[in-house]
Amino acid sequence: QIVDGAEIEYIFKNKKLTYTIDFLLPQYNLMVETKDNHIWHKEQIKSGKWEKKEDAAIKYCTKNNMKYVLLFPNDIEEFFKNLLKR
Repeated sequence: QIVDGAEIEYIFKNKKLTYTIDFLLPQYNLMVETKDNHIWHKEQIKSGKWEKKEDAAIKYCTKNNMKYVLLFPNDIEEFFKNLLKR
């Protein structure tokens, strides 16, 4: 089963924002975010916004007994192969 990921509040440049993680795999307690190295992601890294989003996601997942996973296109196939072996 795949469901929508959590909506997590975080602060960036004194503004309260919401980061929505791509999806949740509840049977594995995994919140999964998929990214590519596109310009939007690179700009968020450069500005520090991505760090705030990721920190908030990790804290949320830790608090809720879940693991946060960030996947790039080259990681996806291997990740799911390994997940299905569990």
